[in-house]
Amino acid sequence: MENRREDFFRDKKCLKCKTNKNLELHHRDPSKKESHRIWSWRQDRRHREIEKCDILCRECHKIETKKYLFKLFTKPLRHGTALAYKKYKCKCKRCKTEQAKKRREHYLRTGK
Repeated sequence: MENRREDFFRDKKCLKCKTNKNLELHHRDPSKKESHRIWSWRQDRRHREIEKCDILCRECHKIETKKYLFKLFTKPLRHGTALAYKKYKCKCKRCKTEQAKKRREHYLRTGK
């Protein structure tokens, strides 16, 4: 079973940061997840489960999971806010632009 996992990830990279270390499967829609113990399954069943996933490193997986939980248990993520940029590490154009604007305003006010 461990060999199946190692063999699967051998030539893969994280979808987000492109590293090949500490890779994991991230379900794009966690509500469709059957189980996390797929490596003991027969190949066709395992393949169907993997098709529901993205390959992410452990750190990117944590970030994506936080985003999902944030959406699930709170109001929608508001882009262009410090919370979205800093805590949830959103790097969309709107969040980056607003963060740069806030940094400029802070510098003009404080000189730091």
